[in-house]
Amino acid sequence: MSKVVAIMSMSLDGYVADLNDGVAEVFDWYFTSGDVEFHTGGSDPMTFKVSAPSAEHLRGLTSGLGAVLTGRRTFEVAQGWGGNHAWGPAFVLTHHIPAGWPRPDSTVHFVTDGIESAVNQAKA
Repeated sequence: MSKVVAIMSMSLDGYVADLNDGVAEVFDWYFTSGDVEFHTGGSDPMTFKVSAPSAEHLRGLTSGLGAVLTGRRTFEVAQGWGGNHAWGPAFVLTHHIPAGWPRPDSTVHFVTDGIESAVNQAKA
């Protein structure tokens, strides 16, 4: 049976984004905290430079993912991950499907009928 795991990055003072909706303060460590390269893959690949323990944690975390459940704002900030999230199919919980989506050959799916439906689709 599939399991659902909640993951969120947050600064020590409780912020997930700055006043301009930027997330650099929370995510810059992916690129500056060590010498071990971690390649994300996907349509819009990135290379993180993290410490050895962080790389090991990321490998363990991402190797077990079957799908990603996320919100519309994260989808927008990530510019749709180039159509394919690096760590599996992405199920975007939203009230309205954005213009130009869904796209052919994309693994990004939009769910408009609630969180329970989104979880069920991601677990299927």
